[in-house]
Amino acid sequence: MRLSPVRPGLVRSLAPPLTAVVLAACGSAARTSTVREPDFCRDSQPLAACVVADRGRFTVAIGPSLISPTTTAGVSLTATVTRDLTRIGRLLPGPAADIRLDAGAQVIPGTGVMGYTRASGLVTATLDTHESPTALRRTLRAWLLVALSHEVDHSVRILAGPGFGTSLLDQIVSEGVASAFDIEVQPNIDLPWTHALTARQEQEMWHRARPQLNLAGLYDQWFFGGNGVPHWAAFQIGYHIARDYLARHPRSTAASIVNTPAAVILAGSHYRG
Repeated sequence: MRLSPVRPGLVRSLAPPLTAVVLAACGSAARTSTVREPDFCRDSQPLAACVVADRGRFTVAIGPSLISPTTTAGVSLTATVTRDLTRIGRLLPGPAADIRLDAGAQVIPGTGVMGYTRASGLVTATLDTHESPTALRRTLRAWLLVALSHEVDHSVRILAGPGFGTSLLDQIVSEGVASAFDIEVQPNIDLPWTHALTARQEQEMWHRARPQLNLAGLYDQWFFGGNGVPHWAAFQIGYHIARDYLARHPRSTAASIVNTPAAVILAGSHYRG
């Protein structure tokens, strides 16, 4: 999930204790633990903390600019990340993934965070540390989980499934499946990109999108608006395709369809806009 054009490829039980946490003093080799730092953390500089979660599946490199603001907000970032990733991992098995967390200003409005997944499966998430402590606590307790669930879903689809895809159909369904998984992880979350259009607008946009579904290079227009396409149009369409598929396949979950090809999901959804 992204805020602005960068790439085709954008947020139930508590976790057990984390597998390992390795803390590094900024600009120093000092460690508070003798646990060996994973290669991804060792190569990620500057580094303030390294979190290994979900029995070693996820390695998270945390940038030093996040430590002071999250501490001021009264939230342990390492504990939050560990809890969130273990919760995600319990619902969505898959390959190991590296994750980078940093501070930044470009985030999704109202959430304080933005996520991004590279073609390699590497996940990055940016947190707005200029928020008030109250707003930052909300970001850390709700929206960071959305960003991580969304991007881990993309990562699994890229590394172990059909890929994020280059056609408009592939990308619409990939985003829709990830949004459905966000809600599976956090059922009470309200994702604004799933209801940005009226029902009539959605029908009109689907009618317009159908002849373009096999085309590439349309991500920014259809997901972020342009040339008459409203902002977040394809996110909403994709979520409703995934939701309709799951309604017609009650034994499936959003996690279980992460490896299902886009064309199969569309056909099985009976989606009409």
